[in-house]
Formats: sequence, C-alpha cells, structure tokens
Amino acid sequence: MLGSQDAYRRLYQTRSEPRLVAALFLQRIEAPRGIFHNLDQISTSLFAVRLDANGRNDDPPTQTVAGLQQFLAGLKLSRHFGPPPPPGAPAAPALADLLTELLEQLNALHALLSDHYFSHQARLKPAEGK
Repeated sequence: MLGSQDAYRRLYQTRSEPRLVAALFLQRIEAPRGIFHNLDQISTSLFAVRLDANGRNDDPPTQTVAGLQQFLAGLKLSRHFGPPPPPGAPAAPALADLLTELLEQLNALHALLSDHYFSHQARLKPAEGK
C-alpha cells in the first residue's frame, strides 16, 4: 500500500480522490500494484517466452492480456465518480458489474496461463537433438 501511495502522490500530486485511486489501480501503468501494470508485466513475460520458443503473437494468453488491457483502457471512470448523467442520457453499467466482468476475465486468463505454461500438457520447445 505504501508503494501505491507513493505512486499516487507522484502522479496526481493531490490528496486521495476515489476516481483517481480507481484509475491508479485499474488503468495506470506507473502503479506497481495496479492491474494494468501487472498485465503489462505479464505481456512482457509472454513476449520473452515466445521469443525463446519461436512462438506467435496470436496465442490465446497474449490475446487475452491484450483484450484485458483494452477493457481497462476503455473504462470511463468519470462516469462512475462524477455527477449523475442528465435525464434521458444512457446509463453507464454499474461499476460493480464492470469489476465483476474484469474479475471473470482475470480468472479466464489464470486458466489460460495455467493450461499453456504450467500444466503437465504445456506446450514446450522440443529439446535440442530430438
């Protein structure tokens, strides 16, 4: 939490506000404990594995990470922390629903990573000379 507080102060230079805290943990790559930052680290690691195994960029874990990053980048947090929309304006999905969807996607990513890299059936580079 202290690392996140330091990142918050460096980025926003203001006291804590709910919208900015949500943005820090959901959308800012500079936040070391944030979801977007960790997805970026996963993407970097997947790239390194693909380079070593001569893999392609269209494998399911890579596509899922990219989709999660797009989902997070597309969140309009101001809709959830600002004034209510004017009458007749389309209502934004509830933040709780968006976070539930995010959690489901993260769980799906966990299963993909497990299946592709950590299961006994993982796709491994053949040993040299075989």
